[in-house]
Amino acid sequence: MKNLYLVFVIAVLGLFTTKAQTEEGNFTFSGSSTMSFATSSLQGQFEGEDVGNETTVNLLTFTPSVAYFVIENLSLGLELGYSSQKQENADSEFKTNTLGIFAGGNYFIETGSENLRPFVGLSAGLSSAKSTFSIDNGFTNDEMTDKSSGFTYIVRGGLSYFINQNVSVDFLLRYLSANLKDGDNSDFVVKDRSIGVGLGFSIFL
Repeated sequence: MKNLYLVFVIAVLGLFTTKAQTEEGNFTFSGSSTMSFATSSLQGQFEGEDVGNETTVNLLTFTPSVAYFVIENLSLGLELGYSSQKQENADSEFKTNTLGIFAGGNYFIETGSENLRPFVGLSAGLSSAKSTFSIDNGFTNDEMTDKSSGFTYIVRGGLSYFINQNVSVDFLLRYLSANLKDGDNSDFVVKDRSIGVGLGFSIFL
């Protein structure tokens, strides 16, 4: 009987601990947050018409964030996003580094589990990109740089595994959409669409 009572108390305390992490008034910090390897699809657009060929490249993203639980299970906050992508051919290289700032939130779904909490989230903001194209084919050795910026939104979903009362490991799938206008010619737009799988961690206080 005592053993049964002890198991019941541990289960109740474990559930309370998990719920307390996402209660109203708590903060969450995603330290190194999400480093995701994604596939990005880039398409140029000039005066509303697609130009050039759609290109698929691999990219690495890094997204630290801070958020506040305005109500139970719903956090709102700010995040920074950095991504780096590179495409190499036999005699040329195309690199893009992008930095963005976003506002958004995550909603944690209660499942009754002591350690596992699914979540969904949405963020939107502005991104600024710097692209460098270099070519060296034996006849031409040149490098060109271009800057662009525009609206970006991110949709994500995933699963948080709480390893203790204050720390979770986060597994997620995210989709990013950005329309970046050229700094010298606003009629030229780069449409960036990417899907990535990420791994990060969060601290709850």
